[in-house]
Amino acid sequence: MALIATASCIMFSYWYSRYANHSDFPIFYNAASYLLHEDSRVSDIYDVWISLKYPLPEETNPGKFIYSPVALFLLAPLGYFEYYTAKTILMSIDMLCYIFSVYLILRYLDFSGRWFLYPFSLSLIWTPFFIDVVFVQINSILLLLLTLAICSIRNDKPLISGSLIGLAALFKIFPIGIAMLFGLRNWRVFASCLLVFVLALTIPGSFKWFAATRSINPISISPAYQFLGSISLSLFCLYSAIIGFVTALLIYVSKSDDYVKIASYSILAIFLAAPVFEYYHLTLLILPYLFLVKYLRTNFRIIYLFIFLISSSVICLGYFFGRLQLMEMQHIYYASMLLLWSTYTYIFISDHGHDREPIHVLAYRFR
Repeated sequence: MALIATASCIMFSYWYSRYANHSDFPIFYNAASYLLHEDSRVSDIYDVWISLKYPLPEETNPGKFIYSPVALFLLAPLGYFEYYTAKTILMSIDMLCYIFSVYLILRYLDFSGRWFLYPFSLSLIWTPFFIDVVFVQINSILLLLLTLAICSIRNDKPLISGSLIGLAALFKIFPIGIAMLFGLRNWRVFASCLLVFVLALTIPGSFKWFAATRSINPISISPAYQFLGSISLSLFCLYSAIIGFVTALLIYVSKSDDYVKIASYSILAIFLAAPVFEYYHLTLLILPYLFLVKYLRTNFRIIYLFIFLISSSVICLGYFFGRLQLMEMQHIYYASMLLLWSTYTYIFISDHGHDREPIHVLAYRFR
């Protein structure tokens, strides 16, 4: 099965890389070529519109490299290959990372038989994953790093777990938030994540990376930031702080050691509190949806099922609502994530209430 999956991914990537003429890959490829062929400092890459630096056989829009120097070094081998070969390689890696991540998550959640087959099959038509692949983005790779981090901490390897999350944060900063919330259960996870991240910043020019991240597409601005930020930036900061505080508090008091559950809640909180998000970032939402499937098996409620179906359908099918503007769809996606985060908030509160000892047991303890 693994060989069939690998061959299928390569064949699709080979075809689609040549069929589609618009993606984010020119940024990655030209960045790799720049590092390999230009006699200049690494930090200089943040000063140029790298997607237009060299002529490519694909339509290109102005774009800058917005990842860390470590991420640049990891992507550099792509520059040794012909353009479409390199694009096929990265697309194949994306697809395989996602498929392997879903497999590991379902095994972690103890799915088997048809309960493994149905969620696994449905996860393959998760639209954000498809968009992540066709735009040749790297969110599927981040999902694998996060999944491996969850498996590592389950096997009592918090330092490896934190290091994997730290590596993910060198592509996109938000995984640090996940490490912080993991750190509420095991401080070594956050400590090792922070160590990897700080050590990576010792590479000359690394701090230019933070300035480069400001070059964002206005369409990707969060609806909460649009509304609250238009009134006062402090108001949006307060809103984000409340989302973060409630999430951290419930994770801390729950005493839960289910890291899929914690990661699911953390991802939702980070996307809600962030000032920007892109549709392909929602690839990572497959994690909270898969956990919710497991939760429904043991704690079935119609309201949970209704929220699962409505929220997942909106995010999965919303990309194809051609009559709506992208900005309008951002509002719909955001409302769907807020609904799902509220559901997880209720689950954490409900589970904590069930796990607490009866009052007469507590009274006996304090005699």
